[in-house]
Amino acid sequence: MSLPGDSSSSGARRFLRPKKLRYATFVLPRTGQRLKGLVNLRNPYPDPHGSNDNDERRPLLPRNVIECPKSLPARFWYGLQHIWSWMHEFVSSELGIGVLKCSLAYLLGSLATFVPAIASFLGHQDGKHMVATVTVYFHPARSQGSMYKALICAFLAFLYAAFISLTSMCVSMFFQDTLHMLPVGHALVLIVLKMVVMGVTITMAVSFLIFPISARKKLRSNLTTVTESLATMLALITESFLSGSEEELQTEEFTSTAARHKKAYAQLDKLVREAKLEHFVAGTEKEYRLEKKLVRWVQDITHNMGGLRSAAHLQFQLLKPTELAKLQSHGPETGTMPLISPWSLHEDGPFLERIDEQPDEEDRLGATDMNATNGNPTNSLHPADIFALFISHLGPSMRSLAFTLKEIFRDIPFTPAPEFRVSVNSRYRTSLDRALELYRESREEALKTIYRQRELTGVQELEVEADLEEVSASCGHFSFSLLEFEQPLASTADDAGVAPQRDMASSPESSLSPSTAKIERVTSAEKRLGYRLWRSLGFFRRDDTKFAIKVGAGAALYALPSFLQSTRPFYSHWRGEWGLLSYMLVCSMTIGASNTTGYARFLGTCLGALCAILSWYVSAGNVFALAFLGLLMATWNFYLIIVRGQGPMGRFIMLTYNLSVLYAYSLTQKEGRDDQDEGGDSPVITEIALHRVAAVLSGCVWGIIITRVIWPISARERLKEGLSLLWLRMSLIWKRGPLSTMAFPKETAGFMSPREKLEVERFLSHLESLQASARSEFELKSAFQDASYGNILRRTRSLVDAFVAINLELVKNMTASEGELAILRYTVKERQQLSSRISHLLSVMASSMKLEYPLSDVLPSVEHARDRLLARLFHYRKDTEMSRLSTDEDYALLYAYILVTGQLSVEIEAIMGEISRLFGVLHEDAVKLYS
Repeated sequence: MSLPGDSSSSGARRFLRPKKLRYATFVLPRTGQRLKGLVNLRNPYPDPHGSNDNDERRPLLPRNVIECPKSLPARFWYGLQHIWSWMHEFVSSELGIGVLKCSLAYLLGSLATFVPAIASFLGHQDGKHMVATVTVYFHPARSQGSMYKALICAFLAFLYAAFISLTSMCVSMFFQDTLHMLPVGHALVLIVLKMVVMGVTITMAVSFLIFPISARKKLRSNLTTVTESLATMLALITESFLSGSEEELQTEEFTSTAARHKKAYAQLDKLVREAKLEHFVAGTEKEYRLEKKLVRWVQDITHNMGGLRSAAHLQFQLLKPTELAKLQSHGPETGTMPLISPWSLHEDGPFLERIDEQPDEEDRLGATDMNATNGNPTNSLHPADIFALFISHLGPSMRSLAFTLKEIFRDIPFTPAPEFRVSVNSRYRTSLDRALELYRESREEALKTIYRQRELTGVQELEVEADLEEVSASCGHFSFSLLEFEQPLASTADDAGVAPQRDMASSPESSLSPSTAKIERVTSAEKRLGYRLWRSLGFFRRDDTKFAIKVGAGAALYALPSFLQSTRPFYSHWRGEWGLLSYMLVCSMTIGASNTTGYARFLGTCLGALCAILSWYVSAGNVFALAFLGLLMATWNFYLIIVRGQGPMGRFIMLTYNLSVLYAYSLTQKEGRDDQDEGGDSPVITEIALHRVAAVLSGCVWGIIITRVIWPISARERLKEGLSLLWLRMSLIWKRGPLSTMAFPKETAGFMSPREKLEVERFLSHLESLQASARSEFELKSAFQDASYGNILRRTRSLVDAFVAINLELVKNMTASEGELAILRYTVKERQQLSSRISHLLSVMASSMKLEYPLSDVLPSVEHARDRLLARLFHYRKDTEMSRLSTDEDYALLYAYILVTGQLSVEIEAIMGEISRLFGVLHEDAVKLYS
């Protein structure tokens, strides 16, 4: 390609596009008016007069520069002001209010120990600190819906405890009257029930009466955040696609918006469940159903946004090769003038200017010259030329539609905080329809021009055919992806205002294809009694069953010394009951999780003991000082629990503090029994704290031993087995052939059922939790490769997202048109080869991970099969007789399929690279034979 700058490049100058934005027709969403002006996605509204010089008027340096004071008193005062502003901002936030509510609940719970009237209601015993402990674990920093759920759990637990209490009374009567033994102390059970109910009541009162948190408002706030972030992401992705550069997607604005969207999106399902209980209590079940449907539509829009970003990412990959840049660096070539790449003209600028298209007159001249130039058979058509042609025709319309969608996203579905009332403009639907009508007309003309331009160029090589078809697929899929926003966005506007007229589309419930169902047959092994017995005992082979059995056995062994006459004094002296409680809290399903929680809880116990000793000596046992210091302790620890996310450590700090300080105060009130070893009525706080630390340490160590020795469940092994199982499952799913569900709708139940999708998502989340636990497992064989497994899980999630994306496309097109069936029949062989290759590679990855064996370096490539499919599609378009039934819309699904297979190819190659780094590459030394 030639560069501008010499006398022979005058033809190239015709393709230079000015840096000014091109005038385009757009629809103003709030009024439905069709206007013509400069559409800038960065500004809230386009400027019909063309004034776009706000950036030029803005100063480079801000005027309000804050200078740090130099004198010591001024610095001290400046620091105090900064701390005060931070504290005011934190206290006014939701997290700060939650911390204060928890601190207040703890203060009220500690009154059960400090106030004599309340203490006497709980009887003569030294365990009244349990009320405060309940407020720690059952804290009020929750929404009302979450508190309803917790209240239901507490009520069920109360019923269960009451049943155990009544049963214990019957057992007591049996032992006392029949066997003439001492009665069982059922009164203690009733006292514990009183303390639990008191703690739950305090927490519920604080949660509902002081700054109550509504899950309904939080849900609407999250929906508003999601739609606003979707608006920004849509604008930036469209800008990035039209400029041909990833720079827009790497800016701070996009990354922060994506992070904000991810955080709000992840909370939607939880908030829907919590809002459900609130709606049922308030009697607004219909509103809940609409909100739930609205959440589903927003989730669909998010998936469509992922498809839009994937389409843009594919385009970046196609435009990355440096061959064009090398050709440009050689200067103008002799002979005919090839088409000029749009970003080869400004070395200092980005790849493409943002929709800096030519005016209409220049476009027509450019198109005429382009056609005339391409009439020469020696011209070569590059992917960048196809893309530049696409942008010159569809760029303004694409920008206009993106502007309309973005503005609707920003306004629906609720008003700003704190009310978040339903707010829908009735003109949105009309505006959206008008914008789509304008866009469809321009899109059809642009796609026709692209293929007309390609037909004028004689292309014979398979790779060139595949590249050009892939660029066309990228442009076509991006344009179709913008159209995919119409249905969920229109339904979102409908659902926010009135009840929808039709239900959301869903795929069939069956999760097995006919090929899988036909394989299921009864084997002779099932008829044997031994095999039937083995299957009936499958419940005991489950990890959760093994975990329950070994934890129960460990607890019985730990509690055994308390029932033996010889060891009971020692067990009581060192407070073995609190060690038993620590053991129950430390035991986790996997070794790594037990190690992590054991460390956090032991460190929290030591810190709690130190704080307890310090508080006791500072307060000298004064009740008011102890209450105030307890309030400070609660504020600090709930900050750790709620804001910092250090739940186990913070809870054990407070647990140890309660067991030491509140217990010691109970002893001073002569509430203790047989506590002379800890000072009796004059408690020795150091002895109490030492006994608590020793008990917690013994419980933590015992829990780690039980987890490691009896049926150990390694998070590392479960992670490898889980990845292998997930890849095998995905291999079987892809083996069905995604597009085959359209060709044979009566024989298949769909590509992925909703149940399968949910199972895969949950299993992947389970694997991510296993990775976090595996970091804390220590083996002599090798250290855990956390970075490699993190990359594998991230790539696997991308694979799952690709599966979900193609499944969403299939759900919307369950019945194929005549044109789509013609395309599917023409490409059936290439599609089968491509699907088989992807399924095969997923199976190979699963086998390597399961066996921990190196991969072969001669595995087949997905790209070759994909290029053959693209070339086949290219030939189909050139064959006018075969393609006469197919319209541009008929290619949309195949474009999505091509895009998804490209993404799968990239992710599979990356995963295989990580597996090779973990286990190496297959060589002769790895497969030595032995006898």
